[in-house]
Amino acid sequence: METEGEEEEEKPSRTISLIDDFMEDGGFKLPKIDSAADYQPEFKPQIEEEKDDQTENGGVFTETLARIYIKQGKYERALDIISRLHAKHPGKSAYYGDQMRFLEKLIRNSKK
Repeated sequence: METEGEEEEEKPSRTISLIDDFMEDGGFKLPKIDSAADYQPEFKPQIEEEKDDQTENGGVFTETLARIYIKQGKYERALDIISRLHAKHPGKSAYYGDQMRFLEKLIRNSKK
């Protein structure tokens, strides 16, 4: 019967033997690069559409921001954002058109 001390000694030796076997088999197979000049990191340029959404001060126009402005009662700002989104996404013209008409009514009613 093994004692606890013998079990503890067996675990590290098993781990070490596994590591040794791994190293003998060649370890990790990483691609070799002759020089640092040959290395070219993967580069993904930003999408041009992201730049279109930004204002002069770096803000981004989204439907979420328009909803926040509506909740704050800043209907003109929300209308500006929705009209920019309408121009950018003509496929959603019916949706944005309804939103713009709704905001125009809110603006008229808030000025009365």
